[in-house]
Amino acid sequence: MFRQAEDVPMSEMGWVGSNFVDAIEYANGPKTSKWGKMRAEQGHAKPFGLKLVEVGNENGRPEFPERYRFVYSMLKARYPDIQYVADFSFPRYMKDVQRDMEDNHFYNSPQWFMGHTHHYDSRDRSMPPVYDGEGGGDFR
Repeated sequence: MFRQAEDVPMSEMGWVGSNFVDAIEYANGPKTSKWGKMRAEQGHAKPFGLKLVEVGNENGRPEFPERYRFVYSMLKARYPDIQYVADFSFPRYMKDVQRDMEDNHFYNSPQWFMGHTHHYDSRDRSMPPVYDGEGGGDFR
């Protein structure tokens, strides 16, 4: 059964973090590692060279930042060269989280997008870069 990260009690978050670690090891690990060996056996001996990993997707509840921090710190310690993207679809909860990049989602009309062409003009450039990963809206 699939559960949102917000639904997993903090005392049980170990398996969530382990799943991320295993997925990255599958993508980037040497073929001598457990997961790298599996990747090689499935026809891709060379590591994929994964460079970005997004943690979360439209997690809009106040429980998510603590879970994000748990996963982020586990991954950053193990794979420091990968950049970790934080989903900022609900920024009111994510303001104080450490991240390498943030992903904003905008679902609006074409008029909204045209009216917001300068949305990032005044953004503090010392902040992590932005990846607008999802967008769209009612195009009728």
